[in-house]
Amino acid sequence: MMIFLSYYPGHISLTNSLKGMFKKGRSGNPNGRPKGSKGKAKSDLISRINSIIDNNIDKIEEDLNKLDPAERIRALSGLLNYVLPKQQSIDIRKRIEAEYDSLKNLLESCPDEAIDAIAKKVMELNKENHLLNGHNDE
Repeated sequence: MMIFLSYYPGHISLTNSLKGMFKKGRSGNPNGRPKGSKGKAKSDLISRINSIIDNNIDKIEEDLNKLDPAERIRALSGLLNYVLPKQQSIDIRKRIEAEYDSLKNLLESCPDEAIDAIAKKVMELNKENHLLNGHNDE
């Protein structure tokens, strides 16, 4: 006979079968699968598709070359959706505001000595940059 141990925060139980091991609506992993992780079925499918493509790459290229240019571009751009990460549009103002807020929070939490050292280093780098670019004004 096998004994199974189940645990979730605040509860440990021993049972002699998997049936009834967890309360309804609870699993052995209350946090669930991590965001972005792929299940086994999806991973297996991706591996299979990659294998098919790898084993037929010459034929795929040959077929693409038989298409007229407009069809080839459409086919290739459709395939790019599967190999490149999805791009998100970025509002430059929001990005700058986020960077500014992040820098502001960092500066507010830093000791004054660290901020002084950073400011001194920035001034030195700025001076070096001016000298490298032929500016001798100090």
